Amino acid sequence: SIQSTNSDDTSSGRTGLSFPDHADFDLAGSDWTIEYWGRLSNGGGTIHNVNFLSKGDNNAVRPYSINYRLDENYAGWEPRMFGSSNGSTQWQGYSGSAWTGWDQWTHIAFVRNGNTTTRYINGKAYGSGTGDVFDNNEVLYVGGGYASEQPHTYSDLRISKSAVYTSDFIPPTGPLS
Repeated sequence: SIQSTNSDDTSSGRTGLSFPDHADFDLAGSDWTIEYWGRLSNGGGTIHNVNFLSKGDNNAVRPYSINYRLDENYAGWEPRMFGSSNGSTQWQGYSGSAWTGWDQWTHIAFVRNGNTTTRYINGKAYGSGTGDVFDNNEVLYVGGGYASEQPHTYSDLRISKSAVYTSDFIPPTGPLS
């Protein structure tokens, strides 16, 4: 697992890991799965979003990004996904809210199957959205955030060009390949 620390970094490079553009990260027109284990600690504070994964920096509409919603009115965090099929408008990869507790390892998966993207938390579906993503030549950022980043730990990130899950499932307990 990797821990990302608090940084207040507002640069496009920000903290975390970065990977050069690669065909494995271009998901347009296909079924796909983005999954990982995540854990956030309560750092207090106000309502804000913490970017976890994004294809491109924060100055443009990205093909896809996953963030954590933090809200002082809830006891926990919410995984969220945004995608864009054209570089200007965005769709949400979920509907409704689904909060998970602080300091708990939680399995998160966003799965596109056909035209529907479903958000799974610990193997249970929590909302869906529709839309495709576009491909760009940008860097893939993982684990970093910007603007008051919340410290978080993550493990076993997998990006697959297939719909790994199509209904509720038991999260994997071993390392992902």
